[in-house]
Amino acid sequence: MTRAHDRDCWQLPGVPPRLSDDIEFLVKYGCDINMLIDVEKRARKLKLPASTVLTTSGALSQDTYYRVVAQELGLEFVPDSPADPRPITQPVSFDGLHKLARVLPISKVRSSVEIDFGPREFHLAPDRNLLRLLKRHFKRSMQLKHRLKISSHSSNLQNLIERCSSSLLFNARNSLHSNLPQCSAKHVITVAQTIRIILTFQVTTVLWLKFDTFVPVLLHVIALLLYLGRAGLRFFAWKLLKTRKTLSLVTDFADEDLPIYSVLVALHDEAGVVEELVISLSKIDWPWEFLEIKLVCEADDRLTLEACHSVLKNNQYPMVSIVKVPACEPRTKPKALNYALQLCRGKFVVVYDAEDRPDPQQLRQAYEKFRAGPPNLACLQAPLVIENSGTNWLSRMFAIEYSALFDGLLPALGSKQLPLPLGGSSNHFKRTTLVHIGAWDPYNVTEDADLGLRLARAGCWAAVLSCPTFETAPTKLGVWLPQRTRWFKGWFQTWLVHTRQIRLLYQDLGVAGFINFQLMTLGTALSALTNPFLLYFVITAFLDIAQHSPPVWKQYLLVLDLISFAAGYGIYMLLAARTLRLRGMTAYKSMFWALPVYWVLTSVAAWRAIMQLFKCPHKWEKTPHTRRQSAD
Repeated sequence: MTRAHDRDCWQLPGVPPRLSDDIEFLVKYGCDINMLIDVEKRARKLKLPASTVLTTSGALSQDTYYRVVAQELGLEFVPDSPADPRPITQPVSFDGLHKLARVLPISKVRSSVEIDFGPREFHLAPDRNLLRLLKRHFKRSMQLKHRLKISSHSSNLQNLIERCSSSLLFNARNSLHSNLPQCSAKHVITVAQTIRIILTFQVTTVLWLKFDTFVPVLLHVIALLLYLGRAGLRFFAWKLLKTRKTLSLVTDFADEDLPIYSVLVALHDEAGVVEELVISLSKIDWPWEFLEIKLVCEADDRLTLEACHSVLKNNQYPMVSIVKVPACEPRTKPKALNYALQLCRGKFVVVYDAEDRPDPQQLRQAYEKFRAGPPNLACLQAPLVIENSGTNWLSRMFAIEYSALFDGLLPALGSKQLPLPLGGSSNHFKRTTLVHIGAWDPYNVTEDADLGLRLARAGCWAAVLSCPTFETAPTKLGVWLPQRTRWFKGWFQTWLVHTRQIRLLYQDLGVAGFINFQLMTLGTALSALTNPFLLYFVITAFLDIAQHSPPVWKQYLLVLDLISFAAGYGIYMLLAARTLRLRGMTAYKSMFWALPVYWVLTSVAAWRAIMQLFKCPHKWEKTPHTRRQSAD
């Protein structure tokens, strides 16, 4: 920093600060001097350029600011940078693109196949230093003036992003499969796995025909062990919940001490909820100068893009921008997130869904927990709370399920640094770690569960926050069933992918982590698949007892089934009752009688997932969202 700059920053008490070069000239064009003084004070506090604070605060739009810059320099202002036909194929960081957007050369097209590489036109979005340089140059010479135009920085940046789109899309689709093919669900089942599955099925069939009693009993016992194992996890969570203390974190950091935080929201066919979403996200307690919210849309989703542009047209939310993902397969949320992640500058990244309403303090709590945690703390899951739980029976059951999971089971797993099956929303990450492990798998339809496991395999820890995100639950079976099918299909995908090298998986996770993974993925899925058969066995066993004395083995199995069901049902109720109390939803305990009915529905979804796993493994059944029925 030069001595001249030091003198510029010096001010006597009570004397207004001298304005920076990048906003001082605005006074003669009618800008309020008091507003500019406030901007200057905040810019010095945050150690940011005054023009950045001016445009990110919403006091002046980028178009308006650069229009005045053009007038000050005597140059033409062009609102939209013309398209440049030259693609950018070499890797460029987003910070690099930000710098390139200050001076953007535009090549002219002679014909559809020929580019003019002669004298080019430059579209400038000058910062403080470039503005000084241009003013000095124009005082001595006007030679380059005819080749210079002014455009907004966001317009130049969008131009560069479009030129990089092919490279960004290729990375979004193929990066994980290229670098870690053993962790990619692009090919769900390998040839070796297919052979093992066929051999296992054939051997089981042969043994069943030869030992028609022993094999069914053995399979029955294995299913019960998985069922009891999941009940044991819930009991562990309930016991831990009784002794768990809520730590009060310090979240009142000064704005200048905060890093840039990136917020990603993948949108598809969400035109009806965009305005409500942006209003909710604008309430996040984080300085707008250090907050970037990216609405990630498919380029051919015209209605959602129109809704986004409509909400943002008045510059009311300058920290929000739109990312257009070129339309291609797979049409999945993780592919869109991978594309947008390459355009993030934040030290931390959080993912929200279209219907989310996060607690305004959530980012500050996440930042404090990251700061206070060990270096391997790479992810934080905020609890998801259902706010439309009172709509009908289905939404109440969904609320009970989410309460037991996000306020009970996940905090218990996180406290012991066991693999955490993340929820698809409100995941906070250290960006460098997220990029290092390959980000999201674009071919996995439950990218959250897969990512949680890959974090654990990389030696990273995922924990849970207390500040919630409020979501809406499906209220119609026709919406709930495809969503739950997708979840089951993704758990099958995750299990198949990560058990390709089962010894390596065991080495990565350790004994406790390996068992936890099996129970949370395979155990959950197989429990849902076998529920109808166990129910059928219990009913037929009771009928046999009523009519005649059944075999002893069948009586023993019936007793084991009833004990397992009573233990699983009772422990689930204990955990759900305690977590519902945390959220003030104790009235829903009266719905516990309906849990077995709800579990039968999950069985339907699980079998539907099995069929889709072979027919259309990468199909993403989108969950539609609607506006909330009532205001806050």
